[in-house]
Amino acid sequence: MSPLVPRHTHRASRPAMLPLSVEFAIGSATGLLDCCLFHWIDTLKVRRQDGRPLLMDVASGRPLQLGGLGPRRLIARCLGSLYAGFSTNVSLKVPYMACMFVCSAFNSRLLSRLASDDEATEPDHSWKRTARELLAAALVGVEVSLLLSPLEMVRIQGQNCGKGGLLSATKAVAATTRAGGLLGMWQTWTRGMTATMHRESKYCMGQFFLCAKISEQASAMMA
Repeated sequence: MSPLVPRHTHRASRPAMLPLSVEFAIGSATGLLDCCLFHWIDTLKVRRQDGRPLLMDVASGRPLQLGGLGPRRLIARCLGSLYAGFSTNVSLKVPYMACMFVCSAFNSRLLSRLASDDEATEPDHSWKRTARELLAAALVGVEVSLLLSPLEMVRIQGQNCGKGGLLSATKAVAATTRAGGLLGMWQTWTRGMTATMHRESKYCMGQFFLCAKISEQASAMMA
């Protein structure tokens, strides 16, 4: 269940969970909005981590030359640099966010079915509900990392290496394969998978568990 849907302790008083298709649509819209508003922030972060110029000519890898440009061309060149790889990011972020919301809803449904009616209504078992909700959120990070870790490598190709198209960026990542065969491809596309799982699990616990708890407490105080 997404953090947009309030949770209550008694099953009979719980509002119906959103259908998975609606969760998918919400996640897709969230991913699109995220790309449009914040792609440039992620670009700056990646370039700073990689030691590259913040305003970079992605074709040459050198600092962007802005001398002698009028205001319109100056803005266009800066936005072009900051939004390098935008089309690739959109094509990756939208399905990623959609899967994140769907996984959260699916995990909540699955783990809730493991609880008995008595456990769901007894106050003494509230810690068990909290543990299930926390586990459901953490599992989202593990699940989406299977998709996200390889996709992030593709996105970085667009931001840093001028490989803005999804196909060209994918080929650029595949070209870094050191060993042959399926094992080599597996090693290439799973680089950083463990680190991504650690990061995404913490992020998802904040997004789907902590934010929901804060919302519940705030709603209870205002009621």
